[in-house]
Amino acid sequence: MKIYKHSVGYTVHIENNAVIERNAPKKFLKILFLVVVISEVFVAPSAGNTVFKKTHATSLASPWRQNKTSRSVIECTRFCIGISWCTTLSYRTSLKECLLYDLDHIAMHLIDDITSDVYSYNKSDISASNSESNAHPGWTLAFRGTPGIGDDVFQAWVNGTNVTTTDTECMALTPNTCAHHYRNPIVDSWELLDVQQVMFEMYSEIHGTKNLIFDAQGSTITSWFSESRITNSSWNATKQRPFYGWFSMQGSNPFTFLVCGRLFPCGCDELYTMVVNNKESCADISGKPHPQFYFATEDVYGVIWVDGFFKNERMASADLIAIFIKHNALENRP
Repeated sequence: MKIYKHSVGYTVHIENNAVIERNAPKKFLKILFLVVVISEVFVAPSAGNTVFKKTHATSLASPWRQNKTSRSVIECTRFCIGISWCTTLSYRTSLKECLLYDLDHIAMHLIDDITSDVYSYNKSDISASNSESNAHPGWTLAFRGTPGIGDDVFQAWVNGTNVTTTDTECMALTPNTCAHHYRNPIVDSWELLDVQQVMFEMYSEIHGTKNLIFDAQGSTITSWFSESRITNSSWNATKQRPFYGWFSMQGSNPFTFLVCGRLFPCGCDELYTMVVNNKESCADISGKPHPQFYFATEDVYGVIWVDGFFKNERMASADLIAIFIKHNALENRP
């Protein structure tokens, strides 16, 4: 299924091999009429296959069987998933209008304009938000942080700054040549996803994996990272109440995603997790390009700091960090 742009028009290929051209005779326009479309293709974190297609269109005309008023694209998606004949949906944000179609797979791709407020999806492609991670069945990869690329991890997670949503290399849970942080687009709809749990994980091929699991019910994109929400942890001390010291996603510049008993300007002497986003004063702990990720390799805390000399006990740098979520956005069918 492809769309080719020509100087005289656009050629659209769809499943039944029919060809539609913008300047073609009307008999070829019975299936679908498109004016100014742009699509973004998202890829499943685990399988690496295209599973989600988001399309903006200023005009989309094709047979439809039902329209509904819905609060969001996600709710419109639930309607379509819960109806057997629905194969395609469109959602107009300005009118909160959900249109449910009975057409077979519609192919749409990049043309020119991005000013529209219409989002269209093929039902068979609406699985990105539920695509499971091979490493953690039942969990969806929401974010992968890449070390040494120069981009702030906190800003990438919260605001989507300089992230990729499509590069499959950046979704892999192994070190590779990825040059970006990966952020799943569904993160932008956090409040609508009905997120139940979040897992924050540090990966090292040499030192293994450590994680924190949080109860995320009723949380925001940042508030889930809290000591009061921990349900499971690789470090027993972090399960104790209260956990004294720093437990903060925003942390203290340049440290973020910080779990630290006693924080100093140049490090922490009771450290569990730390992201160093940039080089400031003596915060250049590793001498490596930033960001860098650190975690305690044993059940107890580690020590990492710089004070005229470098001290590192029971600590390791992670090859990458990942955030997984469990949510009910597509399970709550109407």
